[in-house]
Amino acid sequence: MIATEINILPWYTSLQLQHHNKPYAYGAYYANPTPAGMLIPFQHRREQTGAAVTALVVVEIATGAETDILAIAYASGLEVAEYPADGYDLIIYPATLSVGSFNLGRHYLRMQDGANTWYSEVFNFVDSTQGLVKVEFWHSGNFCYPSGHVRYNFPYKGRFYLKTNIGKPEYTFEQEVIERNGKNFKLKQISAKQYKFVFLAPEYLIDAFRQVPLHDFVEITNHNDGRTYTVDEINMANPSWLDAGDRASVVVDFQTDTVIVKSGSGVTSLEYEAEPGGCLAVDYTAVAEISEDSSNYYGAYFISEATGLPVLFEGDDYVLITETAPPHNRNLYQREAGSIIPPVPAGYNLVASNEDDIIYDANSGRYYFYDSGSYILPVIDDITAGVMTGRTFPGTLAAVYSRIGSVSTLIATVTAAQVEAGVAIPIPGGAEFIYFVVQTPACPVIMESSPYYIMTPDPIGVGFDTVEDDLIVY
Repeated sequence: MIATEINILPWYTSLQLQHHNKPYAYGAYYANPTPAGMLIPFQHRREQTGAAVTALVVVEIATGAETDILAIAYASGLEVAEYPADGYDLIIYPATLSVGSFNLGRHYLRMQDGANTWYSEVFNFVDSTQGLVKVEFWHSGNFCYPSGHVRYNFPYKGRFYLKTNIGKPEYTFEQEVIERNGKNFKLKQISAKQYKFVFLAPEYLIDAFRQVPLHDFVEITNHNDGRTYTVDEINMANPSWLDAGDRASVVVDFQTDTVIVKSGSGVTSLEYEAEPGGCLAVDYTAVAEISEDSSNYYGAYFISEATGLPVLFEGDDYVLITETAPPHNRNLYQREAGSIIPPVPAGYNLVASNEDDIIYDANSGRYYFYDSGSYILPVIDDITAGVMTGRTFPGTLAAVYSRIGSVSTLIATVTAAQVEAGVAIPIPGGAEFIYFVVQTPACPVIMESSPYYIMTPDPIGVGFDTVEDDLIVY
């Protein structure tokens, strides 16, 4: 069988099979770029065993340093999907979240399942996507190829970063005419705007890219100018191999929704994101949050954040109510069916909550979790001697950032369990505050924790509290 590669990040049984070891590559590495800390999505096919992945390590080529990312990879979407009827498994990783902070430059992955060891192709961590074009593609169902398939379940997408730029567009014009009495009568005219870009790539990357035109959905982001294109049609020309070396020049052209008149229909939707409230598995959905003893409370209504208009509660609605007395606990109540309006304080019945229950507030779009008698937002409780402790949604990841001026820098990606137990984080000098972003594989940005301000030594006579997002200094 002639080998062809379906993955942007191929896997091999030996390091000697990596592309730079091919005789015509002359030891040169292809700098397959990806933002620092972000892996390249992959679906690795293996013979069916059902065995779990037991090791996943990032290896830095320059130093040989190894970083174990197995726990965070599982937390961010790594899974083994079994297809016993077809005789194989798929090891799937969507790579929607950062797996940590790494040095820039060349790396590869080593993966094991207890019986097999695989090595990925080399990829290159870069500090910026400036100068790159991102191509993302996905399918409305499984994408089949001769020896297997790619499973497209949300949020998995294929993703290339290419060192190129999108050139000036060309304009094509077609028409159908009929001649009568020496005059042309136009039956149909079609005008289209066509974009092009060119990139250099080795064989394995061209193998992977040739599948892009066969997919239902393609989206292209040009980081050179910040524009994003929803693609109706994309084509790849036959590669033109360089006289020496391992790479070919590939010309790609694509059309967006710029066709003025055409037959057939194009892409009508590129929706590939979580539904409202779908980022976390919630126990309850509240219609809104209100304060106890407020006009909303007695009037049994809330103000819609979407329209700015009052909306009456209905029977059986779940409502988050924040107490007016310290410590201002937030609890879940349910309206009685058929409650009359106002004043009806007895119309709210307290719902018994369990530790780590999760609520979605449909009005604000925020999530809360139950902790020690109150529904709270993610929080950093303490940072002492470089060890951060806090509380967040169980089973999620926390991308930890430092802020200096207006610049936020990712310093670590950790699990919710690590946040709760206490985790060492490198705090850059001059950092004003630390915060973390709650993440799941489907939702890379759910919400931010409150900021934890880094106080300078001996802040004599100065203390502070953080309430929600406000800093109160006294």
